[in-house]
Amino acid sequence: KIFILGHAYGSQETKEIGLSRKVLNLFDSFSDKNHTLVLTGDIVLENNLDALNKVKNDIEEHFHYYLIAAGNHDIGYSGYQTDNLQSNDNFREVFSKDLFIQEYESFSLIAANFSTFNWEPTIENQKAINDYLVNTRNKNIFLFSHQLFWLEEINNEIRPNGKNMLTTELKSDSLYWLEGLNKNIIVISGDYGIYGEPPYCRKIGNKLFIANGIHEFVEDKYIILNFIDNRFYLSLENIK
Repeated sequence: KIFILGHAYGSQETKEIGLSRKVLNLFDSFSDKNHTLVLTGDIVLENNLDALNKVKNDIEEHFHYYLIAAGNHDIGYSGYQTDNLQSNDNFREVFSKDLFIQEYESFSLIAANFSTFNWEPTIENQKAINDYLVNTRNKNIFLFSHQLFWLEEINNEIRPNGKNMLTTELKSDSLYWLEGLNKNIIVISGDYGIYGEPPYCRKIGNKLFIANGIHEFVEDKYIILNFIDNRFYLSLENIK
């Protein structure tokens, strides 16, 4: 199983320095460390080294495998600053990278840092992703982001938690830079849910767009990805 969580620090009123207490309780309920965890950004309220190192330790205590799509909070941009938009040194220092790729027998997971001025990965990361895509035989590609960079593609049917860092217009062809659109692309983004919205899902061609994140609501949910006989199944579970 693959567990997918967005906005995992929870509420801005949190007393935790890292992950939400309800997320930590959820981790404690998992008995098998061989499952994979994907965090779709905003894993800390403040990106100081103490908070990021605590999150890293909490993750590695419960999971052998994990991927993180860095959020604006994780790289030091909470939405109140007007400069220093690329300040992700602390995140890189703790996690060594901001692009995670994991390949399975029939599908691949890619978690990238979309916390940039145009809500696109850096050119360096775009190249690394494309180099991977042209060399993998897998047809099912899960692309994880924090930002809902695909809002224009769905005609702005939903609203993100915020438009932090964005200084340009979003493109209606949100994955124009991606080589490998002959594959099935499933995008899951986590900057969503602080207004109590239910999870969102829409299919456009061979692309599936999903938004889901937690806050501190009773209805908070996380996603479980199961792959069986080359078919994938997504389900939602409540976080108590």
